[in-house]
Parts: sequence; structure tokens; C-alpha cells
Amino acid sequence: RPFVMHSPADLKAQRVGWSRGYSYGDAMDALRSALTVEEMPNDEVALRQLLNGRIDAMPMDITVARQLRDQRFSAAEQRKLVIDPSPARTVSTSELHLVCGVADAECARRVARFNAGLKAVQGTAVGDCARQ
Repeated sequence: RPFVMHSPADLKAQRVGWSRGYSYGDAMDALRSALTVEEMPNDEVALRQLLNGRIDAMPMDITVARQLRDQRFSAAEQRKLVIDPSPARTVSTSELHLVCGVADAECARRVARFNAGLKAVQGTAVGDCARQ
């Protein structure tokens, strides 16, 4: 069932899934002790618990959530999993970087693959990573 979240503090009234050993950023880590947390072995298990109504929400990297949803869940299940990247529901953000040595013969291939994947994930044209 959907719920409106204006800030991470809105999670206090929810049963929140949390992947074991994972940090969701400083704000969520600080809030964890005030939450009703159900610790899960991994993100896929957490999403299945969400579908089964055993938890109400699951913070997750949007790229990971989409990948798991698209590869591990049926079409009917996919329609039930709401992935909302709106700023009000974003707990933390980070940039993606690829680092490889110029002496590495595979570096150029990895950079090209990274750039193609990044464009696919973002769904828009982005500035390419440069080989330095």
C-alpha cells in the first residue's frame, strides 16, 4: 500500500525493511533507532517482504530496486512495487565513478561499457567519463 513520505521521519510510523550490514546514509543511520526495523538478508528478500505486507517501506538505491524488480519479479509483482525517486523521498544521493588505470589494456572497453550503462540507467544523454 502506498504511503506519503515528506521526510525520513515519516518512516517512524512504518515497518521499515533494512538490508543487513547496509547503510542508507547519515540521516537514515541516525534515525534507525527510532524506527521499527525488520532486518533482511538482502534487498530482494526485502522487496518480497514488502509485497507480502510484512514491511511497509524499504529504502533502496533506485538503480538496484529497478534492476531487481525487472529481473526477479513477475509482471504482476512489478506493477505493485512503487519506486519513487522524487526529491521528497530521496534520503541521500551519490555520484557514480569508474576508475581504471591507463596502463590497463581493458580500460577503454570498461569506460565505454560504463558510459553506455550509465546512459541506460539515467535514460538520458549524460556527459561521458573520460579516460585519463
